[in-house]
Amino acid sequence: MIWTCLLLLSKLAPGAGRRALGPAGGQRLDPNRRGVRPGGGPRRALGDPADSTRLRAEYDSGARVYPDDLGIQAVADAVDLAALARAAPARCPTGIPVSGPGSRFRPPRAGWGSLRTDVLNVERWTSVDRETAQLQLLDAAEDLFYGRGIQSVGMDEIRAASGISLKRLYQLYPAKEQLVEAYLDRRDGRWRGRLADYVESSTTEPTERLLAVFDWLGRWFGEPDFRGCAWINGYGELGAVSATVAGQARAHKVAFQEYLRALTAAAALPADLAEQLYLLAEGAMVTAGIFRRTDPAGQARAAARALIEHAGQPAAAPVPPAAG
Repeated sequence: MIWTCLLLLSKLAPGAGRRALGPAGGQRLDPNRRGVRPGGGPRRALGDPADSTRLRAEYDSGARVYPDDLGIQAVADAVDLAALARAAPARCPTGIPVSGPGSRFRPPRAGWGSLRTDVLNVERWTSVDRETAQLQLLDAAEDLFYGRGIQSVGMDEIRAASGISLKRLYQLYPAKEQLVEAYLDRRDGRWRGRLADYVESSTTEPTERLLAVFDWLGRWFGEPDFRGCAWINGYGELGAVSATVAGQARAHKVAFQEYLRALTAAAALPADLAEQLYLLAEGAMVTAGIFRRTDPAGQARAAARALIEHAGQPAAAPVPPAAG
């Protein structure tokens, strides 16, 4: 009986669950209450077209309304955020406090701005262009794949680390193997670019440039996140079952070999010296990765110098056979 009376009183009370009109003419709701919607009446399902129309009208009129029955995440889904941001980019202030990009939004609080402000704030976190999304995904993938191994990392972990939704992740990379390929391809360009930049800036003497390769390896081995060669690691994990990973590993190693051949030719040294220096460098990478030491680079450099000095010496004249 008591509950029946309370229910009747709540229906008869004017403006139940609502506050006075806000300064912009819209209806101000208490953001701390749940189940309240402009105009009263039952809640509609999220994504209802009527809600989207209402939200658009409230935005266009500047009404200061919190659609608390939908929640701020539903506002982001219901309204064309990209169009709103393009229409009023200057009105996009600092972001809604969240724990980080890609995190779920906290419930609205009293005193926050108008719907247009809230929606534009949401846009700053949810609308990420393709290039930015790819960059964030590849950065996260590289940290995880290189640091822990490809097979031990799932796509959901990459989603969490990148702040990009799982749906967007699979739109850009429908299969994990495609993301692995993109990670190795980007790292290949960066790795070879860093090596070439260091060698070219260290000296102009052709023979010393061959030795500078091992100097750079020593610097690389000493980096805090060094975990060995990404292509050797990837081939060890997946080379037998993934033609993509095997192809990436071979392409990277061939490119490194070609680089050493070019340096050897510039120093006017025998072509087979490049293959010997390549094996020294590869052995140093494996040893440094396993033992987490930098000295394999110095040891390989010393062996490389001995090979270079030997290769630069004129060949000894053949000894004539003894007269008999």
